[in-house]
Amino acid sequence: MNYKTFSPLALATRLIVLLLLVSSLTGCLRYVPSRAEIDSSGRSDDSVLVQSEEEFFKHERLQEAELNQLLQRRQTSAGIQGNPSYKIGIGDQIQVEVFDVPEMNRQVRVRPGGQISLPLVESIQAAGKTEPELQEIISKKLENFLVNPQVSVFLTEYAAHRVSVIGEVAKPGVYPLKRDDYTLLEVISEAGGKTVRSGGYIVLVPAKERNSQARGSLSSDEALVIDEGATGETVSSGYVGNSFGIEIPFDDITGSADKRPVNLVLRPGDTVIVPEAGKVQVDGEVNRSGSYELGGRMTLLGALAAAGSVNYSADVNKVEVIREISPGKKAVLQVDVEQLALGGGKDLRLRDGDVVRVPSASGRFVTRQIVTAITGAVNFGVGGNFNAGP
Repeated sequence: MNYKTFSPLALATRLIVLLLLVSSLTGCLRYVPSRAEIDSSGRSDDSVLVQSEEEFFKHERLQEAELNQLLQRRQTSAGIQGNPSYKIGIGDQIQVEVFDVPEMNRQVRVRPGGQISLPLVESIQAAGKTEPELQEIISKKLENFLVNPQVSVFLTEYAAHRVSVIGEVAKPGVYPLKRDDYTLLEVISEAGGKTVRSGGYIVLVPAKERNSQARGSLSSDEALVIDEGATGETVSSGYVGNSFGIEIPFDDITGSADKRPVNLVLRPGDTVIVPEAGKVQVDGEVNRSGSYELGGRMTLLGALAAAGSVNYSADVNKVEVIREISPGKKAVLQVDVEQLALGGGKDLRLRDGDVVRVPSASGRFVTRQIVTAITGAVNFGVGGNFNAGP
């Protein structure tokens, strides 16, 4: 039996044609249409997806405005009080010492009614007073019994004014405010700092802002100070995804070389929540589509790097970030990643649940199909056997 033989070049040509045909029929490379292509084709049935930069950033702007209002109120309050100084409260323990009168030296705890009891002077209202104020009150009362009494008053245990710190910190729990100007960063540090699982945001629930959703999410220990706040502050919050309260980026709290830190003073009854980082989904023209941990601070460029960067066929000028802005409603933001990578703009900070979608560039997609097919054919030819003829 006679068999027809082909030269290597002829056989390779036939294989390339065959692979191109199979490639076009099976779609070995998935074409990812842009949002404009989907809309123009009429295939989009997502009636709640809005393309609006204003809607996309609405939540962040609301949160920033609420934080600024809270900062202003608390700074105004501190200004009225004068120099910051801790106000003694119920449950605090106080050391009282009177020079040269050892029987007067003792530790006393502030009773539920706000008073303390001492020999000679009996009951004294201590709650709401600073150490110097209480010291002066005791001295004046002792003048009826002693000549020029020398009184010292200092706190040995803070227990009255507390805040809860929960979530991804080393030591969650209830912490006392040791000064009137105790800040958010200080209490997070006292709680051991953030864990490796924490995200890039801190959520502050100001006193008296707890609702049934918040209360239901806390353990009994974490809810100890739920109703202790008496600041009268109210903060209306927009949609915050799966969270509540006021979100504050952690790097805003710590500050940087070119940005002053947010110096937020805490009040009794505040709850500080350090959420988990969450995840973002990266899909389309990237080397490794999938779900990725946000980490402490993940940006759009960081997410693309985690996904192994974009493919040759990616339309880097029309990368989309899809974000849930309210239950059942999403906003899409189109980003020119090429310009961003060249330093032409501020990188976009991602949030838990964001979807990064990299569409295909039609011209590059066809080129990539051809290159992929040729590469496959060449690899096949190198690994196969050719009958070169006589």
